[in-house]
Amino acid sequence: MGILSSLYTGVSGLTAQGEALGVIGDNIANANTIGFKASRAEFQDIISKNLKGILGGNQIGRGVKIGAVNPILVQGNVDATEKVTDLAISGDGYYKVKGSDGESFTRDGSFHFDREGYLVTNDNQKVQGFMTDEKGNILNKMADIKFPRALIPAKGSQELKLDLNLDSRVEPTKKFDVNDPYSTSHYSTGVEMYDSQGNKHLVQFFFNKTADRKWEYKGLCDGKEVTGGEEGKMAQVVSGTLEFTVDGKLDKQEVTYKIKKSK
Repeated sequence: MGILSSLYTGVSGLTAQGEALGVIGDNIANANTIGFKASRAEFQDIISKNLKGILGGNQIGRGVKIGAVNPILVQGNVDATEKVTDLAISGDGYYKVKGSDGESFTRDGSFHFDREGYLVTNDNQKVQGFMTDEKGNILNKMADIKFPRALIPAKGSQELKLDLNLDSRVEPTKKFDVNDPYSTSHYSTGVEMYDSQGNKHLVQFFFNKTADRKWEYKGLCDGKEVTGGEEGKMAQVVSGTLEFTVDGKLDKQEVTYKIKKSK
């Protein structure tokens, strides 16, 4: 029995190494598989034989076996493609998909639209996403992502949100001039807006401090894009005032002028 046991110990090593080579071979075979995560074989020894029974003492090893095959969850390469529905996750996270076998998760972002307009994976599982209300606010409810094939009527911008940090230490020394807005304002930023026909317009906002904790802003765009405007000159489409509290929080906001029509 001693010879057979020693042979079995050697065979267990060959078997375990063969299974480990299978894991490595699978990693190599899936080198070009999108979203694939490589695995690593973890070895562990087989319970040894005690020469002195339950008292312990000298032991004879019984060999080795594959204890587990664990995935290596590290960020892979993000490559650019020519397909607009190819997506990638940078960092932690998974896509949630739903198929005939229920819900599952994947890192494979090679999606496409099926004939009914659903965003699906290569094995036709529907990609899940958070729903929105009529105003575009995200709801805490998930459903199939679907884009209708019918044309959606254009809708102009109804609300604008800006995250700003205006320096309270600025002295109110500049007087705004629409013909020279950049040098006569303290701060400026550009915002994209859409008219009722779905056309995009770039509106430049300029901010001037008028008094302690008080600011005024002007929104200008190219005159050729505004009804009654002059091409080559900036036209004012919105203006207003801002007032802040002592601790820097927005207290009051007033829009004093606005043009809704555009060419």
